Amino acid sequence: MQSDGNFVVYKADGTTPVWSTKTNTPYSYAVLHPRGVLVLYNASGQSLWTSGSQSRPDYNGDGYTDVVTRDANGELWIYPGTGGSGTGTLGTRYFAGNGWWRDHWTRLHTADLNNDGYTDIVARNHLGDLYLYPGTGRTGTETLGNPVLIGTGWNAYDLGFGDMNGDGRTDVIGRDGSGNLWVYPHQGGTGTQSLGSRFSIGVGWGAADWTTLRFADLDNDHRTDVLAHRNDGKLYLYPNTGKGGSSTLDSPSVVGVAWWNNEWTPYAADLNSDGAAEQVGLTKTGELYDFVGSDRFLIGTGWVTYDVVL
Repeated sequence: MQSDGNFVVYKADGTTPVWSTKTNTPYSYAVLHPRGVLVLYNASGQSLWTSGSQSRPDYNGDGYTDVVTRDANGELWIYPGTGGSGTGTLGTRYFAGNGWWRDHWTRLHTADLNNDGYTDIVARNHLGDLYLYPGTGRTGTETLGNPVLIGTGWNAYDLGFGDMNGDGRTDVIGRDGSGNLWVYPHQGGTGTQSLGSRFSIGVGWGAADWTTLRFADLDNDHRTDVLAHRNDGKLYLYPNTGKGGSSTLDSPSVVGVAWWNNEWTPYAADLNSDGAAEQVGLTKTGELYDFVGSDRFLIGTGWVTYDVVL
C-alpha cells in the first residue's frame, strides 16, 4: 500500500508493477482468497495473476507438502505433510477417491492449474483428454471437485506444469515425440479456454536421451526451472531466464550424479516444506528420499506399489 492509498502488486523484483488500484484496465479487481492467495481478475473474470500458482502440493490447506499416490486398485491416497523430517515428514494417509484405473487414467499430475491457491489433480485419460479435478481445500473424498475438460489430443506429450513465462499463472509444458519442448500458457480462462497458443522453449529433448523432466523453482529466483534426468545418470538444472520463447532456459549445470535409469525416479518438490524445492528420489525398491543440500533423508519405504504424484 502506497502513501497515497494506492494498492500496488509488484513482480518478484520489487520494482515492476503488475497491477494497482489506479490501473488502466477498466473494471479489473483483486480478491484475497482463503489461505492468503491474492488473485487479480479482469472485467471478464479471468485471472490475470495469482500469488498461489507456485504453491507446494498442499491438498488439506495446512501449509505442508502432501504426497498423492495411486495404488493398483485405482484408489487415490494422500499422505499429508507434517512439517517434520525424515520418516516423520509424512503423516497417516487418507483415502481421496477410487476409480482412478491406470488403464483409463494413464497420467496424473499435481498442479494449481486454475490458479486459485488450492492444489488440483490434472488427469489424462487413454483417449488423450485432459481434465482438471479442482482442489477444494477439504480432505477425504471431498478433496477434489467435479472434473472440468481442459482439452483433447494430449496423448502426444509428456506433460509438466509450472509458470514458465512469469505471468503468475500455471502453464502446461509438453514434450512431443520429436523432442520439442512446448509451453501452453495459461490465459486466465477456464475449461477449454484455459490455455493459449503454444510456443517453443527448446528442441533436442528426446526421451531416449532425457528420460525424465521435472519443473520447479530450484534456484529460488521465483521462476520455474527444468530439472532434466539424462540417460547417463546425471541430473541437469536448466534455469529459467525470464526472457521467454527459445531464450526461456539458460545453460545447464550438473546438480546430481549416479541417478541411474531403472534405479531412481527423480522428482522436484518442496518435500520438507521449507519454502524451497529440492531433489526427491524414489528407488526401484520403493525407498523415498529427500535430498537437501549435501544430505539425503529417508522419508519412507514400501512405495514401490504406488504411482507417486509429486
